[in-house]
Amino acid sequence: MRRRRWVMIGLVAAAALLGALGLWAVGQARRAAARLQAAVTTAVPGLTIQSVATAGLWPTTLIARGVTVANPPGFTSEHAVWLPSVRLTYSPWLWIVGRTLVVDLELESPAVILERDVEWRTNLRVLWESALARARRSGGSLAGLAALRLVPRRVVVTDGRFDLMDRRLKPEGVLLPVRALAIRLDADLSGLRRETAVLGIRGQFVDQAGEPVGDIAFDSRIFARDRGATVDIRFEHRRLAELQPYLRLPYELEGDGYADVHGYVDTERIRCDVTLVARRLALHGEAPLQGVPIQEVLRGLRDPQGVITLAFEVAGRWGDPSFNFHDGLVRQLERTMRQRLAEQGIVFEETP
Repeated sequence: MRRRRWVMIGLVAAAALLGALGLWAVGQARRAAARLQAAVTTAVPGLTIQSVATAGLWPTTLIARGVTVANPPGFTSEHAVWLPSVRLTYSPWLWIVGRTLVVDLELESPAVILERDVEWRTNLRVLWESALARARRSGGSLAGLAALRLVPRRVVVTDGRFDLMDRRLKPEGVLLPVRALAIRLDADLSGLRRETAVLGIRGQFVDQAGEPVGDIAFDSRIFARDRGATVDIRFEHRRLAELQPYLRLPYELEGDGYADVHGYVDTERIRCDVTLVARRLALHGEAPLQGVPIQEVLRGLRDPQGVITLAFEVAGRWGDPSFNFHDGLVRQLERTMRQRLAEQGIVFEETP
């Protein structure tokens, strides 16, 4: 009887201890919401979060609503980032020992506005520099967020929106709107595979009325051990006239086309194979292109089916001060055009 009594006492004590540990663990997990909100708000200038809540008996999910990042002074839109709903699923046990593994990060209907002002400053760059300056003043770094040890394993974005605004190219309105953005990142946190993460992005170009006029497909395989990634990109646009402000051509533009990019990028270099295809391309205007009538240029570039295809390579090293990807792409495009036209006996005037 005495032994049985001690067994019962032991079981009750163990149950009480487990219950106390459970309540303590739940309390720790619930306080994670406040820790997360404080750390993120401190690190990111202009960030506000309407609410943060936990879900689950053993809280394994943080739900943040009404997350916004205000635009810096001098930019026209009110917000740079708007996240109606952010859901983080994590392991509460890792919270308890001071580590966090974010199993899932889900963003519903996020909106990002990338705006460039007349001085060619971008709002996101200004925000990033402000965050770094704030971290330096506090004697730390952006690693304040890393103290929470938020490690994404899966990131899912649904029904996203991206607006490119450029006050030089288009003083009012959106230069390049993208809708129906869907993003998925699957990361291998074990480190056992050479292929560490797979990233996929899909979206639609839309016109000013919001009607789809093109598609975006981006796929990348990221290799942490090599600090590099492969990229496969296709941009297809069914109404090139919508790109008129972006291309800044002195002609009225018609037609459709697509761009394919396949390459490799790492911390030291980039190399991409680029193919540009224009179908039913028409340029309306009288201005010659470097001394050559524009219609003659188009005739020299078209194949027998009336399609223009230009393929070239862009490569360089990030540490080379003379290398800029955009400038390199434009130079290679012009060089390819010149070579194609020279084969037809069409030569541009040399510009000083």
